[in-house]
Amino acid sequence: SVVLQVVEYNIATPVAGEDLVSWHFRTTDVSWIRKALRLHHDLDIDWVAVATIIDLLKQQETLQYENRRLRHQLQRFFSE
Repeated sequence: SVVLQVVEYNIATPVAGEDLVSWHFRTTDVSWIRKALRLHHDLDIDWVAVATIIDLLKQQETLQYENRRLRHQLQRFFSE
C-alpha cells in the first residue's frame, strides 16, 4: 500500500490511529504525501529516492524558515 510505503520511508508519520485504516496525519504531512506521490508517479522513481528527495525538501524548508527568522531578528537589532 502507498500509505505503508510513505510511513515506512518516514515521509509522514501518523499522529493517531491504531492501524493503517485508522491512521491520521498532520496537515503538513498530507502535503508531503501528495508531493511524494507525484514524484513517485510522474518521475517513476522508487520510494527510497522519493524519501531522499522529500527529506531534502523538508531540510530546505526548515533552513528557509530559520533564515527568515534570523533576518527578522537581525533587522530588529539594527533598527534599535
